[in-house]
Amino acid sequence: MTVSHLNLASSFSVPLSSQYLAEREVAPAVSEAIATRGVEMVYGEGAERFQALSSINLEIPAGSIHLLMGPSGSGKTTLLSILAGILTPSSGNVRLLGQEITKMSRSQLSQFRLQNIGFIFQGFNLFPALTALENVELALEMKGIRGKAARHEAMALLEAVGLGNRAKNLPKNLSGGQKQRVAIARALAGNPPLIMADEPTAALDSTSGHAVIDLLSRLAKERGRTVLIVTHDPRIMDVADRVLYLEDGRLK
Repeated sequence: MTVSHLNLASSFSVPLSSQYLAEREVAPAVSEAIATRGVEMVYGEGAERFQALSSINLEIPAGSIHLLMGPSGSGKTTLLSILAGILTPSSGNVRLLGQEITKMSRSQLSQFRLQNIGFIFQGFNLFPALTALENVELALEMKGIRGKAARHEAMALLEAVGLGNRAKNLPKNLSGGQKQRVAIARALAGNPPLIMADEPTAALDSTSGHAVIDLLSRLAKERGRTVLIVTHDPRIMDVADRVLYLEDGRLK
């Protein structure tokens, strides 16, 4: 399938059908992709003590798309980082795909995260000296897919997000929306069952933002991925199966 890079929304007005995505497994064999019990996060001690998260109990079914919303400073990014295994909570348990990551060693957690979680950063976090293709290819190489196989899959991923003809561009020569799509392609490298995104539409205009969220939504609905998005953007609430609201470190 060849899709135009000019209009991501219209490119995915039909079900995702690229060879890369069609050949992958559709859904993880668990009913709950994400589950937490009593998760808390405390920074500092004594007079400097600050409780960022309090008693977070959460269940997110596989193959769904959830938004995590709330005011600045409410703990959204902290919670997302804990769910992604980037931060360790002060207390409580986190289960991803049926496995309790809070009991994993650092090396076990690193390997689990590499194979199962695709993370989309707010600031894209692309390597400026690498082309769009090389940025995606590097993610595949980290997962043990190298050489021609990595190059083929990276190109297929860029084509799947409508950037096949921008593969050789450096990030400085891409628009904000195009950089975000490279970041999405990189997050999809290796076909992780969990996709987590931190403010993926923050730097995008309304059209590009909706196109990005539409793509993530279709991944959940058509490919069985579980998508969790931290956002301030009320324009994208209509795509979610559920909106979680965090305020003062507590789910409302």
